[in-house]
Amino acid sequence: MIKILFPILVGLFLSTQAYSQLTSENYWQLKSELAGLINKLRAEKQLKPLAFDYTLEQAAVMHSEFMALNRVLQHEEVDPKKLSPRARVNFCGGRDFEIVGENVVQSSTQTFPLVKESISKLAKELFEAWKKSPGHYANMINKSYELADLAFSVDQTNNIVYATHVFGKKGTVIPNQLSKNGFGLKLADPKCADKFESYLNLVYNLGNCITILNNREVWLEVSDKQMFNTIFSNPKDGLAIDLIDWNQLKCGKENELDMSPIYDGVLMKPMYRDELSKANIAESDYRVIIKLADIPVEMQTSKLEPSILLLKDGNVCMYLTPLEQEKGQYKLVPAKPKLLDPENTTLEPHGIVKSVTLDYDFAPRDSVPKSYPDLSAIGKKVHSVYIQSYSSVDGDSLSNAYYHYMRAKKIKEHIKNKLRLSESIIQMDYQENWELMDYQMRYYLLDDLLEMKHNEIRIKYKNHPEIPWQKLFSKQRRSCATINFEADLAPGTPLNVLAETNLRTALINKDWNLANKAMAILYKNGKVPGFIFEIPFYDILKDTPELTQNVAALFTLLPEPNRQEVNLFLMACLKRTPTLTNDARENLLILYALISFEKLQIWDLPAQQLAKIIEPKKVHAMTQNRTFSPEATVNMHLTFINYFGQINDSKNISKSFDYIADYFEKKVLSQDDNVKLVRFFNNWSMYHLTIERLKPLFKEKKLNKEALFILAKACAFYKAGSDESFTFEVIKSTVVYKKEFCGWIYSNFQLLRNEELKKLYCKTCGS
Repeated sequence: MIKILFPILVGLFLSTQAYSQLTSENYWQLKSELAGLINKLRAEKQLKPLAFDYTLEQAAVMHSEFMALNRVLQHEEVDPKKLSPRARVNFCGGRDFEIVGENVVQSSTQTFPLVKESISKLAKELFEAWKKSPGHYANMINKSYELADLAFSVDQTNNIVYATHVFGKKGTVIPNQLSKNGFGLKLADPKCADKFESYLNLVYNLGNCITILNNREVWLEVSDKQMFNTIFSNPKDGLAIDLIDWNQLKCGKENELDMSPIYDGVLMKPMYRDELSKANIAESDYRVIIKLADIPVEMQTSKLEPSILLLKDGNVCMYLTPLEQEKGQYKLVPAKPKLLDPENTTLEPHGIVKSVTLDYDFAPRDSVPKSYPDLSAIGKKVHSVYIQSYSSVDGDSLSNAYYHYMRAKKIKEHIKNKLRLSESIIQMDYQENWELMDYQMRYYLLDDLLEMKHNEIRIKYKNHPEIPWQKLFSKQRRSCATINFEADLAPGTPLNVLAETNLRTALINKDWNLANKAMAILYKNGKVPGFIFEIPFYDILKDTPELTQNVAALFTLLPEPNRQEVNLFLMACLKRTPTLTNDARENLLILYALISFEKLQIWDLPAQQLAKIIEPKKVHAMTQNRTFSPEATVNMHLTFINYFGQINDSKNISKSFDYIADYFEKKVLSQDDNVKLVRFFNNWSMYHLTIERLKPLFKEKKLNKEALFILAKACAFYKAGSDESFTFEVIKSTVVYKKEFCGWIYSNFQLLRNEELKKLYCKTCGS
């Protein structure tokens, strides 16, 4: 009984030697008649006949002899250099073949010597065996093959003929190569990709991290430096860029991919781990931005796409092609702060209507001002005076205590004597400015100092000579006096002016109910008074727990809430979390999202800019065992996910991702809502969720144009999430939107590597 083995279709070169135990006349008659039957079949399918090729004949004869000698029907051989059909064609010098296939078969027992009639019968027997086998039949009618050759060998013990038919198509030699030997790169064991199984979506995404700038330079931008270091963990791990020209895949001709088993276009010089690390110019500690190659001048006028050869241990492990994905971030949802509006509290038509701040300049380690400000123009209706004197933290605590107290005292004496004021209306605040020092250390990323006690910081700050300490210390030394003036307000005074006057007065008089009433009115009228950032009002607003809720609400109205004063306010509040009500905490969450969200949208956020944003872990501590409005909570997570995305904290990214996805999934009411959701999935490389969500809707024909293209792109890119037949079904359905379909494929022309898709594109788009 005749036996055949499933054929092999491979993408490159093969090899072997020829030897026959048939007579020369038998051999050539059998070869001629079997080749004739195969070409007749191809003619019936309107395909070109297969021409004989000496290299393919050598490979066929080599393998037929191996099978007959070992009495086995298989594609593999023992010698590593001849292990596969591809290896055998390579061994025979056929490196100019782009694709190769192989059919093998063994005959029934033959009676030798063979006559012409028995040769014809044997040829038909071998042909019919291949024709009845789907895999072998597919090889015989494969339109891509242009060349083929046959060889036979006899197992003389059993009188069985072994036949091998090797198919091939010679590849294209792409010009402008930078290296004749592909920089010595070789193919790795395909199992090398198993190392990436747990984060395969991120590895695929590398293909979309490549950008061609002005058709002159190739750049790599990766958001997760830690994952990048995981992928390129060994010195011989790296990547190389393969530039593919649109003309290689253009309609009207067969695809022209380079015959090299390594690359398909023009290969740029590989870069390995240490060189990649050294070339990174990203400002963020968590990003990767690398110039990978300069495009040769002769290629700069071409339409190009870059692919990545992913190298593991110096060998080519994966070939990654780019495919644009539609991504999007959710914006903050409207979240209204909760106001504290005390009952039975009314605004008064009298109070502080104006404040003047006077600066006093002191030399270091001096308690007498360099000069005194002129007080001759100060009016007589002084309500109160607030003196503030800080010392920088660099001196010892005893000396600092002396200086900031004596400076405050000198200021007090000056104002009291010149204006003839009662001592009772003058307040003094004097201390070391550790609050500003804490902010400055965080700004300059001095985590080692932040963990120390004050006395240790005084000594250890000198370990950072790169920091402009004297400039920072001068900012910490702040000596000034604020003089508040009172007056009666005229009838009909605008409500906002009345509220501002009452707020000034309430803060100085420590009337927290009146202060909250005034702030509630100002918030409802959309008014943020400028004086709230002035001394002493800002310090009182910042440091008083009873005012936190309404202060946070007012700050949310600021057109640019991301400023140092608001950050310091938040930091001060987070240090006194136990004293805050639930509503105050919720308002702080809303404010935190407003001041942090937009800043975190910057992809390559410099470390010092990131340091200005309060860490989510500190904010999250304030939310423990508390329930807030869904809007405030989702805004918190929208901010958290971007922060953790900046530092690549995958565990916390997942927590916020799950909350955000759940929140918006429950609100999907329309196709637009659905599109926003899957764009969010794609933004965080969760392509499988995009496919899972849109696949059922596709089958129910419920996708609009935008969602349909998002699904098509996700399926074409993330092959692990969809089988080939479904992917093609989705892509084919987009043809109804001809303009968008043609534009998408043209912009991502490496999709035309797929013959069926190319046929669809060329038929639809015509070029």
